[in-house]
Amino acid sequence: MLSDLALGFAKDGWKVTVVTTGTDHPVPSQIKKKANIEVFRVGKTAEKTKLGYLKALIQMSLKGCLLPRHDIVVTMTDPPLLALAGRLVQIFRSSRHIHWCQDLYPDLFPVVGAKLPSPLIRIFKNLTRKALKKADKIIVLGRCMARQLTHSGVEPSRISVIPNWYSAKMVMPKTGRKDAEPQNTKFRILYTGTLSYIHPYSSIVEAAEKLQETHPDIEIVFAGAGSSYKRLAEIRAEKRLSNIKLLPFQPNSKLPALIESGDVHLVTLSEKATGLSVPSKFYNSFAAERPVIFIGSKSSEIARTITDYKCGTVVSPDNVNALILAIESYRENEKVWFEAQKGAEQAAKVFTPEQSIQIWLEKAQSVVTNGQSK
Repeated sequence: MLSDLALGFAKDGWKVTVVTTGTDHPVPSQIKKKANIEVFRVGKTAEKTKLGYLKALIQMSLKGCLLPRHDIVVTMTDPPLLALAGRLVQIFRSSRHIHWCQDLYPDLFPVVGAKLPSPLIRIFKNLTRKALKKADKIIVLGRCMARQLTHSGVEPSRISVIPNWYSAKMVMPKTGRKDAEPQNTKFRILYTGTLSYIHPYSSIVEAAEKLQETHPDIEIVFAGAGSSYKRLAEIRAEKRLSNIKLLPFQPNSKLPALIESGDVHLVTLSEKATGLSVPSKFYNSFAAERPVIFIGSKSSEIARTITDYKCGTVVSPDNVNALILAIESYRENEKVWFEAQKGAEQAAKVFTPEQSIQIWLEKAQSVVTNGQSK
C-alpha cells in the first residue's frame, strides 16, 4: 500500500521521499523507475524488540528532520509511535503532518502482549495523543478507529476515514481463475497473512475438530507468518487435525492464485483490538470476490462493511456453533454462497486502489492548501 500511495502521489505530480529501514525488502521496480521518488534507508531492518523499535524510531526521526523541507510528512505505524517522528518533522521543518493510522499505538501494546510497565504506556499514550492532536490530518482505516480517537480527545475535523485497498496485482485475470489450483477438490476456508495475539483462532480449531468428522470435504488453510503459527501447528498435531493445512509465507507471485483458491475467506480480530486495528487481509477477499467469515466484534469496521454489502458472515469469537453453521451454510447452500459472493463483487468495485488513493490525494492537497492560507 505504501508503494501504491507513493506512485499515486508521483503520478499526481508530487516529489516523493520515502524513509525506511534496512535492505531486507528490495525497492519495487516500479518505484525505482520513477525519477520523482527517492528512497532513503536508515540503519538495519528494525528488530521486533523494544530496543529495535526505539532505535528505528530515533533513526527515522533524525533522517526526517535532516532532509530538505517537504510540504507534507506522512507517518505510518511501523515502528510503533512513529507519529512522534512526524510531530518532530512538523516542528523542526515546518511541514504539514498526516498520520496514516494503520494500528493505534500505544493502545494496542497490551493487546498484542507487549510487556511494558503501565506508567510507561501512559507516558507514550500522552505523547502520542498530543502529537495526533497537532497533526493536520489523521487517516484511519475505519469508523471504529475514528470513534476511538474522537473519544480520546482528537478533534473529529482532523480525522478522515480512508479504507485500505487490495493490490491490483492480487486480481487474477478472469480467464485464469478456473486454473488457479486445479488439483484442489476440497471446499477451502482460507486465512492469509499474520496470525498473532490479536487474531484469535481457538474457535477455528474447535470447529475443525467437529467438521473433520461431519464434513471431510472441507479444509481450513492458513498461509502466512506470525507468532501464533507455531502454536497452531502444535495444536494441529496434538489433535490430529488433517483438515487444517498450514502454508508458509507466500511470495507475491503466488498470492493471486492462493487468494483465488479460497472458496470462503476467513478474517479474525480480537474484540479487545476493535477500534485499534483493521486487518488489511479483509480487502484481499474483494480482489477474488469471495465471501468472508469474520470472527470478531460486530462494532468493528469489517463487521459493518460485511453488513453493508452483505458479503459474508460475522461470528463472535467464542461462538463455535455459529462458526460451524456459517461454514456449513456456504458449503451446502449454493444460494447462500452466491448471495455473499455477489456482495463481495459489489464491494470490490468500491474498495479499489484508485478510489482510496484519489481520496488520499484530495486530502493531502487540502492540507497543503489550508496550511498556505494560514
